[in-house]
Amino acid sequence: MDRRAHDLDRQDQRLQQLGIKQPSLPVPPTFLYIQTELCKTETLKDWLDKTKNRFPDVISKILREITSSLAYIHDKQYIHRDLKPANIFFAFDNSVKLGDFGLAKIMAEDHLGSSDAGRVAQSLTSGVGTFFYMSPEQVCETRTDVLVQNRYVRREQMC
Repeated sequence: MDRRAHDLDRQDQRLQQLGIKQPSLPVPPTFLYIQTELCKTETLKDWLDKTKNRFPDVISKILREITSSLAYIHDKQYIHRDLKPANIFFAFDNSVKLGDFGLAKIMAEDHLGSSDAGRVAQSLTSGVGTFFYMSPEQVCETRTDVLVQNRYVRREQMC
């Protein structure tokens, strides 16, 4: 204990012995804040809209970074549930960053290692996300009907 803290402790003890109550100080409010990395204003959606000549090595780098980011959050037992080009950002060093975790959900312990992974995945993602980027399995109730039809609402083309 440093000298100042020791002196304050002795002073408190002396005041208690004399029967003098110190006024209680109000507890300062507690704030929660999230600090994120500053990224460029351009998202993957913006890049796709403006870039006509997309080089395979650039596309490969972007896809690799997206998939490694998803692998990381899945290892932490989270599901993003709103993955779309507008939620993929570029840092100032041009690395890819996932954003907008407002719909993210943690996987329940009983879902981990489930033998019926398809049912579990559908229960965690069904009806959640941006409609134009949802897979047919998320939009429709029966997965088999959708797989037979093999229709997607919309797709982004990287090449």
